[in-house]
Amino acid sequence: MFVVVGIILMLAGVTLVAYQQMTVAAAAAQQLTVAVFCSKSTYNLGEDIDLHVATTLDGTPVARECQLFSTQLPDGTYLGGFVITGTDGKWSSYIPTGRWPSGGTFEWWAVDTQTGIESNHFTVTVVASTPPPPPPPSGYFTINDQQISDDTVIYLTSPTMKVGFTATQSADQIVLVGFYLNEDDKTVDIVTLNKVSSTYWELSYTFTTEGTYDFVGFFKDSSGTVHTVVRMSVQYPAPTPPIEVDFSTIGMVLILVGLIVTVAGFISKRSVMEVGGIA
Repeated sequence: MFVVVGIILMLAGVTLVAYQQMTVAAAAAQQLTVAVFCSKSTYNLGEDIDLHVATTLDGTPVARECQLFSTQLPDGTYLGGFVITGTDGKWSSYIPTGRWPSGGTFEWWAVDTQTGIESNHFTVTVVASTPPPPPPPSGYFTINDQQISDDTVIYLTSPTMKVGFTATQSADQIVLVGFYLNEDDKTVDIVTLNKVSSTYWELSYTFTTEGTYDFVGFFKDSSGTVHTVVRMSVQYPAPTPPIEVDFSTIGMVLILVGLIVTVAGFISKRSVMEVGGIA
C-alpha cells in the first residue's frame, strides 16, 4: 500500500516538474515580456511616484504574478512583495515621498515568479525642491523721527540729531548700519548705529562745528556687501529766516499817518486864521 502511494506521489511530482518546465518553455517560446515604468524619471520630494508593471505574452496582455525588487530607496526601505497584473496585463501603485528625509536615486524592477523572467530596470531620481532665496534686505533712515529720502534737507536748530534706521525686510541679513558725513566733498565722520531691536537701529549724534553736510546712510549685509540707502543734506544751525516786509500794511500806515497829518494841518491853519481875524 505504501509503495503504491509513494509511486503515485513521485509520479505527481514528476508531472508537476514537467508541467513547470513545459510552462516555462512555452512562455519562453511565446515571448513573455515583463516591463516596469513610471510616468517620469525625476520627481520632487513630496510627490507620489507612480509604479507600473505590464506583462504580455506574444504581445497580448496577460495576468501574471510578479515580485518587485529595488535598490535602497531614499528613506532607507526597499520595494518588495508580490503583485498580480490584471487581465489587461497591468498593475499600478504609488509611493508617497512626503515624509522622506531627502532626495536620492534608486532602481526598481520586477520578476515573473513562474518563469523567472526579469523586467527592465527603471531608474528614478527624487530631488529635494530648493526653497526660494530670501528677499534682499532693505529699510529707511529717519532724522529726529522724520523719514528722509535723497531730496530731503534737514535744518537743525540744535547740534544734536537722532538718527534711526528701520529694516523693512530680511532684517536678519543686516549686520551693520551707519552713516558718514561729507563737507566740501571730504568725509569728516563715519558713525555706526546701535542695534535697539531686531529691526531697528538708533544713535544720537552731536555736531561740533556748524556747516552744511552731506548725510549718507548705509547698511552692510551678511555677505559683506554695503548698500547705500539715502544721500541727503543736513544743515546746522538752521538759517535765520528773512524778515518779511508787508508793503500793503506799511502803505496803509503811511496813508493813515498822512491823513492825520493833513487833518492836523487844516486844523492848525484854521486856528491861525481865526486868531488873526479876532485880532
